[in-house]
Parts: sequence; structure tokens; C-alpha cells
Amino acid sequence: MNRSDSESQELGQRDLRFQITELTFLHSGEIVERYNKVVRGRQRTDVLVFSNSPIRANIAHVLNTRRESDGIKIKDTVELIKRHSADGKFSYRTYYLTVRSENNLTLSTVALFSRALNISTAELLFPSDVVQPWTYSFTEQMVKDKIASNIELIRTQRQLDKKACAQLIDVGEPTYHKIRRGVQNLTLDTIEMIAVRLKLTPQWLMFGA
Repeated sequence: MNRSDSESQELGQRDLRFQITELTFLHSGEIVERYNKVVRGRQRTDVLVFSNSPIRANIAHVLNTRRESDGIKIKDTVELIKRHSADGKFSYRTYYLTVRSENNLTLSTVALFSRALNISTAELLFPSDVVQPWTYSFTEQMVKDKIASNIELIRTQRQLDKKACAQLIDVGEPTYHKIRRGVQNLTLDTIEMIAVRLKLTPQWLMFGA
């Protein structure tokens, strides 16, 4: 077994849960404290696994837990995902970085994981105690449409024009208009950034829950 396999299995053996704690916003929109990571078991310092994103960490946890419970090897998981890809392509590196919480996935890639592993997008993104069971039926397009409608709702409530709203969420106007039409393949980090700037939780932005 090579080092990358060993490190990924090490990560999969950790039982991770995340508790939402106080969200503190600066004028710049930066979150000082977003989520409190709770790690059961001995903390290891020789394996780098976490970024600041609880969504990335939850996806890593779900992927590793599913692979461990199914008792399959990493390379077989990668092949499974590849078979569900529209172009038949998916790299080992993408999977490896994802299970280390180091990959800024797009919604399309999350949807690919959802199809391949037969698990809902909502369950991949958030712990079960953060989202409601009815969100499990959301498809990729439904998430995009919900993001669009929620941004429009906030824009209307705050009486912003479209240019001001684009500036508020820190995206260019062409990207903003794609988001409004539900056609932009957003990354998870961008979704979190938009939620921060609108002072919303990411789960509410994506699911209205």
C-alpha cells in the first residue's frame, strides 16, 4: 500500500462530527469562527486533513465512511465514480484531495459523487442534524435554482439593484447573471463565500432549510 492510500485510510478511520457554533462577521465579510470541529479519538499531527471549510470536511467524512463500510479499495471507488461520469473520466488525484478536505469541488462533481454512491447531495454536504430529510431529494439543478431564488429574495428585501447585489456577493456581473439563471456551476467555496456576504448559513442558501 502506498503512502496516499495509507493516509486516506487513516482519515477514514476518524469519526468526525461538526457542531455549529457562533458565526461572527467582520465588515469584510470574513467569518472569525464558523464551525467548531469535534474529533473523536486521538488527534494526529502527522497527517494534514482539514481546511477551514466544514462542507469540505463533511464530504471527506462521508466518502471515507461509505468506502470503509462497503469494504472497497480506494482505486475501486475511483473506478465506480468514473463509470458514473458523463465523459467516463475521473482522476485518483481528485478523489485523494477530496478525502483530505483539500479540493474545492463544483456542484457538478458533488452530484457525480451523489450518483455514484447513491447518496443525496444534502447528505454529502452537511451532517444529518444540520439539514432536514426533505432536502435529500434535491438534485444539482434544484440546488442551483434554490441558490438563485434565495439570492433574489435577499436582493429584493434589501432593495438592491443587480449590480449592487453582484458586488455584495463578490462576483462579476456575468457570473451573477448565470447564477440568477441557475446555470453557473458554482464551487463550494464560492457558495460559502456568498452565504457569508449575505449573512446566511450555506444550508439555507442551498436548500432554504
